[in-house]
Amino acid sequence: MNTEQFIIILAGVSAIIVFVLSHMKVSKVFKALLFILFPAIIICSTILQVSYLKKKETKEAAQEIKIDQIDTHIKASLTFQDYIESARLNRQMTRIDDAIYDVVIALKKEPKSATALNLLGLLYFDKGDFDTAIQIFGKIEEGLRDSSIPINNDFWLYHKNFGETFIKKSMWKEAKEEFIKSLTLNESNLGCYLELAQCLDMLSEWQQLYNICMKGTAKYPSSPYLYNYMGKVGIVTSHFEDGEKALLIAVEVDSTFGQPYLWLAVIYHLRKENEKSAIFRDKAFKLDPTLSESIQILKDKNLLE
Repeated sequence: MNTEQFIIILAGVSAIIVFVLSHMKVSKVFKALLFILFPAIIICSTILQVSYLKKKETKEAAQEIKIDQIDTHIKASLTFQDYIESARLNRQMTRIDDAIYDVVIALKKEPKSATALNLLGLLYFDKGDFDTAIQIFGKIEEGLRDSSIPINNDFWLYHKNFGETFIKKSMWKEAKEEFIKSLTLNESNLGCYLELAQCLDMLSEWQQLYNICMKGTAKYPSSPYLYNYMGKVGIVTSHFEDGEKALLIAVEVDSTFGQPYLWLAVIYHLRKENEKSAIFRDKAFKLDPTLSESIQILKDKNLLE
């Protein structure tokens, strides 16, 4: 049902109700209220329906990503950048569907814009629609392969966004490849080091994990998380001395981070230093009571007795 049909039906039903009630034996005050309230109801309902249909049509059009098929009027006075800025503002105000609409219009103006495609992918990421986000980010990759999208200084960020979307789908191998590409273009990116380390950890690629953490700590020596990963590698590969060294640096850098204390407790337990192990274990659980899950994960992977 389109908007015009809805208005006609609503107006007809309301007219019938008013007609019937006006011929019933009711007070004049009640009749007067009827003639005031029903037009108001018609107007309010119409406004709500039009608003709903507009949002629904916009959402469906953008969801299909059929940019050339969207029937809309593009104001000649508004540029590609105007729509991109409008989309960014709408995103900041969490008006995601409106932001998607703006980006789709921008893409009608510049279909091969990596900036617009990246923003559209991020908007679907915000919506939790990771499959669609992956599809959109993939268009940037396709443009790179066939040279239809020129490389710019922000491509490291596009790869990072693509990798983060793969993580949401637990696609660790695909995410790893994107973070590697991102770091190749921009090595000064702590977030990429940490997310790549997470992927390598989930893939149990211990040597590569250790190597990337070594590279990361050379650039970011004050990050306890990379040292923490190195400590875990020491445990699962039985290089306890190297693991202990990295973990002691981690707790020195951030004494409130519980995970390194737990890994140190594991190392001391494996070396039969039970009293020392208990001290570090208690410290870890005091800082973070949820850390018992980490021990169970190691046991499930047969990496700890």
